[in-house]
Amino acid sequence: MIAVAVVCVGVIAVAGMFLPSQAPQQVTENKTWQFKQYFYGASDENIWINVEADVWHIAWYTNPVENLYDGVPWPISGSYFGIHVYSDLENILVARGYSLEGVPLSGTDYIIRGGEFRIQIITRDIDDWHLYIYEYR
Repeated sequence: MIAVAVVCVGVIAVAGMFLPSQAPQQVTENKTWQFKQYFYGASDENIWINVEADVWHIAWYTNPVENLYDGVPWPISGSYFGIHVYSDLENILVARGYSLEGVPLSGTDYIIRGGEFRIQIITRDIDDWHLYIYEYR
């Protein structure tokens, strides 16, 4: 009888190490995405921002310039939108560049560190661009 009890206890202990329900409980944080700041423009720009959260993101969108050809919208070939994010030490964290070809474009870039940042916007033949900064707090 004792041998059977020892075997059962051993199996339970081994199985318990692998069961997800037996894993250590993680502390749940009540963090949410908080709007921080909005920027917009129509040309190249450098934006300095101080982020206090450890995680943040930039949601952006841009619209290319449209020409009219006999009254019909005709995209300008070569519209370009670039977004670069530099850390306080001028290390590049994000480098994105897009050829729009007459189509509006949007995206989101996530950064996992706080501090001082420089956001560089590079454009060609753009009607406008918009940046929304959110912190995870």
